Amino acid sequence: WHKLKKKLKLNWEIIDTNNVETIIENLRDESVQNLIIISHTNEGGQLTDAHKNIIPLDIFNLASSQLKSLGIYSCNGDQLRLNYQLDQIIGLKPLNSIYYVSSRLNSNTGYAPDQGFLPFLKLIDRRSYLEDKIKLFSYNNMSENSKLCSIIFPHSFINNTTSGTTSFSLNKKLIHAIDSKTIHSPNLHQEAFFDCNLIQNSNIIEIENINGKSAFSQYNLNQLSEFSLRTADKKVLTPTKITPFNSRRKGLVRVEILF
Repeated sequence: WHKLKKKLKLNWEIIDTNNVETIIENLRDESVQNLIIISHTNEGGQLTDAHKNIIPLDIFNLASSQLKSLGIYSCNGDQLRLNYQLDQIIGLKPLNSIYYVSSRLNSNTGYAPDQGFLPFLKLIDRRSYLEDKIKLFSYNNMSENSKLCSIIFPHSFINNTTSGTTSFSLNKKLIHAIDSKTIHSPNLHQEAFFDCNLIQNSNIIEIENINGKSAFSQYNLNQLSEFSLRTADKKVLTPTKITPFNSRRKGLVRVEILF
């Protein structure tokens, strides 16, 4: 663990037990910003703790306002998602991201193998670090008189990105990042905000898979025309040119949109 910890971006701590009391304690702890629960589920998709007690279905409503991400590594993830109403939680709580093991991403029926936890941990670690970096950048680059602009894109664009974390940069400045395995509020479109001072007369948004893997399908490319920039005075800018960039070995990994 000590060797692995040095390679991670965030300062993770291992808690040796996952009984209900410990889970509640850590959900409520305002010093905890990212939490991963490793647990078994029964066939009905209910989490069980170390003592085989069923973890209450409303337990995640106890999360503190400081919790940014929640990972649940268990089998039967799709049923768990429904039982614990994870989609509704992401819409109501300050949580940015909820991660679970889906059978859509696994050739088995929602089985979560032991060897799959390390990639799961690295995904959350990288994603949470990137979110913090974006927020810190935004905070450091906004003055008292700064106004917020935004990029608007179809919700289904990310759901159909093939793998990994997708970053959004405006005129070479990172403004947003999102992961294909992350659950988001079920809106038709998503909106990411940034400092309006980044907008120029001619603007380029770069969308890139930060893992260097092929990230976009033809379905994604067809949706790029639905992207838009919204200025502080509510003016909406639409794409004037879309340029895909292919890698010989990795396929399509980056797209530039000119506004």
